[in-house]
Amino acid sequence: MTIPTLSLDGIRVLDCSRVLAGPFCGMLLADLGADVIKVEDPGSGDESRTWPPHKEGESAAYLVINRNKRDITLDLKSAEGVEVLTTLVGRSDVLIENFRTGTMESFGLGYETLAAVNPRLIYCSISAFGRTGPRADGAGYEALMQAFSGIMSITGEPDGPPVRCGVSFLDLTTGILCAFGIVNALLHRERTGLGQRVDGSLLETAVALLNYHAEGYLLTGAIPTALGSSHPSLSPYRNFRCRDGQWVFIAGANDRFWQRLVPALKILEEAGVPATPVNTVDRVMDDPQTAARRIIERVVHPRLGEIPVVGTPVKFSRMRPGVRTPAPRQGEHTDQVLAEHGYSAGRIAELRAKKVIL
Repeated sequence: MTIPTLSLDGIRVLDCSRVLAGPFCGMLLADLGADVIKVEDPGSGDESRTWPPHKEGESAAYLVINRNKRDITLDLKSAEGVEVLTTLVGRSDVLIENFRTGTMESFGLGYETLAAVNPRLIYCSISAFGRTGPRADGAGYEALMQAFSGIMSITGEPDGPPVRCGVSFLDLTTGILCAFGIVNALLHRERTGLGQRVDGSLLETAVALLNYHAEGYLLTGAIPTALGSSHPSLSPYRNFRCRDGQWVFIAGANDRFWQRLVPALKILEEAGVPATPVNTVDRVMDDPQTAARRIIERVVHPRLGEIPVVGTPVKFSRMRPGVRTPAPRQGEHTDQVLAEHGYSAGRIAELRAKKVIL
């Protein structure tokens, strides 16, 4: 079957990020056809490889976040590693990094340095607090930023402790927003010929997601509080526990739904009142709607055989982005990528002997 052209075919991305926000950003670009080259340290590699659960030694987290990418190892703390990455930048469109602010500059790989090598480069930095301001150089993990941003204070039951959201949504959403930023920077480059830096942060993602909570405080001074599964403006709009112990969510979110709900509490769905059981993850994975939308794709992994993988979350009428290749082994494409950039077999062997590459 001929695969329709994808929107980012021909775009090369150096993904120097690790763990979640940056790799998820790179994953989205790879799903849309970009040639994403993951750059890992020859020693430690990306720690998401160690995250459970594992199947035959392969981390589920690493497998889903790094599909469709190629992988090289490179010691960015070494002068020769910096030289290699700088060479790759000369023929790349995008670089993604999520080191602590100032780290890439300490390597000699800051935006200004690399933009001088390739003025068309889109350089995306992802950090906890952004690259400016009094906290710019502060370290921050996803759960820490849920706490710092105030999101944790409005999550959980009213009389309970602050609760971390069950998924790392700040990391994932920051990855989405930075992919959005990169694509817009590429469009701007088409019009101007100029690259630029894209500066994304978990803090700005969190404030954007606070949305009406933040705006309500700005306009009225009202500080939002935890409401459990309830909504600050709508009722009934929360979880209810049934006699058999199952939880359901009922959304009588406006007057029209409320009028339907009152005489039809026992036949909610037939009455057209939004309601759903509170599913466990296995139930939604097995739901016929999940299958009908092709949310789960399959790819052949060299070690695991054919495996299911969560697919691209947006559908297009003229493109078919999706999972084409499995997540790579550490350094799987080092020789291939370096050869594409003019490195001889002898020079590659020399770099390997010096532990610049794995």
